[in-house]
Amino acid sequence: GGWNFGSGNEEYFGPGALMDEDIVLATINYRVGPLGFASLEDAIIPGNYGLKDQAEAIKWISRNIHKFGGDPQMITLFGHSVGAASVLYHMKGKLAGLIRGGIAQSGSSLSPWAKGPPGAVRRMTLRLAENAGCKQKTSREIADCLGTLPPEILVEASKRFTLI
Repeated sequence: GGWNFGSGNEEYFGPGALMDEDIVLATINYRVGPLGFASLEDAIIPGNYGLKDQAEAIKWISRNIHKFGGDPQMITLFGHSVGAASVLYHMKGKLAGLIRGGIAQSGSSLSPWAKGPPGAVRRMTLRLAENAGCKQKTSREIADCLGTLPPEILVEASKRFTLI
């Protein structure tokens, strides 16, 4: 869902087609939209929380998959569309040693939608803050204001535009 929506829930990625195979399937969920990808492109609101959630899930799977009959040396990531971009980011990132392989279906980390032009996410995050009623000027003030808001307000404020 373009970093904005989607799910690893059973309704989309259930085990039905894999029941007769010798694999252990682990699906994850992560923050999307403004909760996952808002950024002022600085140290105060650096962004990419959704990718960081994915990284934590991959580390957890690596540490625990053996408890479910899986092999931590055989972790293969799969992603479709923006999920494919995530697969490729993680295969080239700090977790490369935990990942044996990746399947990137219908997407790439080189796709134009996988990484916007410099400043684009910052501008959108400033609009998000304004839409949510945070009209402060500095990153620290904006972060403090956004941090006081319920997640529902941020999601509602983001509906006026596409974050990424």
